[in-house]
Amino acid sequence: MGASGVEDEYYIDQRSGTQNRLAKHGVRTRMKTQYTLTLTGEQAKVIDKAVELLLRLKLGQYEELPFILMDINTENFGDRCQEAKHLLMPAFKVMNPAYWTKDQEWHRLYDIHQVIRHAIHNAEHPNATWSVAAFEPICTSGEALPKIKTEKEVENDAST
Repeated sequence: MGASGVEDEYYIDQRSGTQNRLAKHGVRTRMKTQYTLTLTGEQAKVIDKAVELLLRLKLGQYEELPFILMDINTENFGDRCQEAKHLLMPAFKVMNPAYWTKDQEWHRLYDIHQVIRHAIHNAEHPNATWSVAAFEPICTSGEALPKIKTEKEVENDAST
């Protein structure tokens, strides 16, 4: 119920997905949905890797894909990277280069990537300031940066 004691009426804006309250007395308000996701450190790393992969794809940085998709400890990593690049590049050249732009979605992805990368860095290397991940995230999308909260949990070692 609203402040006037009358039940508020809402509608969903199909384009933006926001829930809007119908105008009453000339006042119109918007409600944005927010999501909270609780992850382990390893889950956050997987999401960060996926976001970075999509960022690089959207910029046409296909030469970086083997470094993201392959384990650097793989036997013959360098040779396998070169072979993967050789196989991937012809396929990627066929794709529409117009896709390789920094549109609003790219900026949102980059903001998400910066926030997750920074949180992982601070949790794993709290005193290291030499990495790009150590820098505070800078908003590129014009929207509020995502918020991330890192919590430490004590794990019981069942083997003792």
